[in-house]
Amino acid sequence: MLRTELDVTTKKITASLSKEIKEISKRTDTFETRMDDKTTVLEGHETDIDTLRFQLQELQDKIEDMGNRSRRGNIRIRGLPESYKNLEDDMTEFFSDLVPRLPTSKLEIDRIYRELGRPPQEGNPMDVILKLHY
Repeated sequence: MLRTELDVTTKKITASLSKEIKEISKRTDTFETRMDDKTTVLEGHETDIDTLRFQLQELQDKIEDMGNRSRRGNIRIRGLPESYKNLEDDMTEFFSDLVPRLPTSKLEIDRIYRELGRPPQEGNPMDVILKLHY
């Protein structure tokens, strides 16, 4: 009698443990599947990030190149006193004196400004930068 009770109890415990092990196995499989899905998505994001980094670097290089090319045609005039306030008129007059045959109507200045930066030291006026329209 004791033996049969032990066998019945053992079978109940074994069945209960088997059921719990199956549930844990099922949950583990579900977890592993979800982790695989998340890993796949993460790898896709990493690829996208690498692509975007490459594109960003290309765009930064293009911007730098365009900036360098736009400055290539600039004319820098040094030593022009700070007392010159109307730079466009003064430079038009300067170029007319320099090249008398050049009609002022042909002399188009896209932009003209004093160099940006620290204020000039004594005797060193800020450079004038200008871009002719050609």
